[in-house]
Amino acid sequence: MSLRLTKEENIVLKHLLIEYNLSDLTERETMLSVVAFRAAKKLFKNPKLLDEIRTAFADFIRSEGCSCCQDVEEHKKAAAKLAELLEVPRYSDGFGYNFALFATPSNDQ
Repeated sequence: MSLRLTKEENIVLKHLLIEYNLSDLTERETMLSVVAFRAAKKLFKNPKLLDEIRTAFADFIRSEGCSCCQDVEEHKKAAAKLAELLEVPRYSDGFGYNFALFATPSNDQ
């Protein structure tokens, strides 16, 4: 996955490399850094965004339910709202959102 970086984001990434004495960032590290930077900017500009994220997350968890009471449609809506708020990309096939990009890597990787 490639990101189009703004001039400001390029400056921030270069600063990170210098500040933390890094030679380079992997594509994943770059993407996560840029997403975190964009999210921080959004939160700074819109303090109510955190409330929206909390509500979307709570809706997502509630919609999961157990196998007898899961609300599949509400789950899809809540996942879409979380993906929008958190800038999570869709899978390349267009079905669902690739939250796994942002998951803590397992020991298997």
